[in-house]
Amino acid sequence: YVWDVRVWNGRVFRGAGDYDKNSGTAPIYAYEIESQSWKNSGTVSDQAVHRFVEIGGKLVSPGIDPTDSWDLGNYYVLNDNGKGWTKVRTLPNGVHNYDMVEFDGKLFAGLGTEDFDDTVAVSSDGGKSWSFVPLYKDGQPFDTSDYKWTRTYDFATYNGQLYALIIFRLNFGQTSELFRYENGKMVWVGKATG
Repeated sequence: YVWDVRVWNGRVFRGAGDYDKNSGTAPIYAYEIESQSWKNSGTVSDQAVHRFVEIGGKLVSPGIDPTDSWDLGNYYVLNDNGKGWTKVRTLPNGVHNYDMVEFDGKLFAGLGTEDFDDTVAVSSDGGKSWSFVPLYKDGQPFDTSDYKWTRTYDFATYNGQLYALIIFRLNFGQTSELFRYENGKMVWVGKATG
């Protein structure tokens, strides 16, 4: 499946793969606009390339389903010469790393897990180490005991604030909730669906 495309320095990068069937490593192809040809820019050791983001003036791809141990998750930074990707393997419990964003001098990763409630990770040292941002609703920790899994799919910034779309899987169906980053916590804003 093709999940994302991103224009970067005269090339269109294509993110693809299959993190449901776990079909193997994921090559990242780039379309050279000037020469009108596709070239493999490198292969990442995750099942899929789901998204491309810009962090610190560099093109970054969060990793989905590492082919390594699932104790840590990955993200990949395009090398300065545009050929190849450097793997950064520091995300605790980062089996699914759906999105990343730089905000307020920190790096945030949106994770998806089945065994852990914490799905928003934050780093204050450029991704060397991570901690988890707790979820809160009405001044109390957000109760996730009725959910099978939790996934932070998207980040968005608006008017100087960071928002996260978090999906909670129930036994039957799911619910989408919107949270805002406030004072080291992700505070519930409301349901993201009507």
